[in-house]
Amino acid sequence: MERKNNKVFVSGMGIISSLGIDVQENLDWLIKGKSGVEPIRHLKTLLSSELIAGEVSYSDQELIEISEIKNTSGVSRASLLGLIAAKEAIKDVEIQDPNIRTGIIVGTTADSMTNIELYLKDFLNNDNRNEFIESQDWGASTEIIANELGISGYQTTINTACSSAANAIMTGARMIKHNLLDRVLVGGTDAL
Repeated sequence: MERKNNKVFVSGMGIISSLGIDVQENLDWLIKGKSGVEPIRHLKTLLSSELIAGEVSYSDQELIEISEIKNTSGVSRASLLGLIAAKEAIKDVEIQDPNIRTGIIVGTTADSMTNIELYLKDFLNNDNRNEFIESQDWGASTEIIANELGISGYQTTINTACSSAANAIMTGARMIKHNLLDRVLVGGTDAL
């Protein structure tokens, strides 16, 4: 989103979902009535073999290649999905203009729950009572996307359940409206 003449405008969109890898592919499949729900293959969870869901059909390695991410250390599936959508949204925008105050606000909800689930299984099976979780991805995905895109201005993550992405969009619009930012990349990402 960006401001022009004291109004807030959407200047680009990006999406990756179980229906497709960009806005046009998602729209085409929605119009045709396609369902993206099927047995999950890539999400790592204790219940993987029993679940059906709307899962993005690319492996983590394929998402790394599609995103062209430079630093893959500690990158989660949600970060990769968010980066792919963000790159589509800003493909026609010059991010590094120092005269334009640019921010990023990412909404996320459940991305790290699968990591916690797997950690708990290991903790209970191996009695790792002295172990601790160093970090979770809820806020890291925003930082990873910002770093990859060269956004060094305002950065924050919103986690308000299913409303996270909508709240990120509303917060970004308010920041532009109140002259705190000139433009902001907003949206949501989750692998779960």
